[in-house]
Amino acid sequence: MSVWHWFVCNGPHGARFQWHRDSASHFRDVDLLREFISEREVANPGFSEKARLTAIEALDSEDAVLVATGIQVLAVVGTEDDVRLIQKTANHRNEDVKKHARCALYERGVKPT
Repeated sequence: MSVWHWFVCNGPHGARFQWHRDSASHFRDVDLLREFISEREVANPGFSEKARLTAIEALDSEDAVLVATGIQVLAVVGTEDDVRLIQKTANHRNEDVKKHARCALYERGVKPT
């Protein structure tokens, strides 16, 4: 499976991604994403870095869902330098993208600027 295909079509990320937990019996989507990426990294070393690079590339997309997906993935596998990229999207013209950026920054322990 190519990382782009996974990024666009599969996984616990994308348009329906929720940062909060709906009930006490469910995991948060970010925890599921973290687990999924960790499992893929074990099975396919280098997957995390490929996912990171794909997410960075997606931040330049005109498609708000791709940008939001990039933010979600970077919340899990992004470096400290990538946090700056997420911060830039906190001023995005799309409200959903802004929401994802703020949540990702909170997840990483960073206050939006």
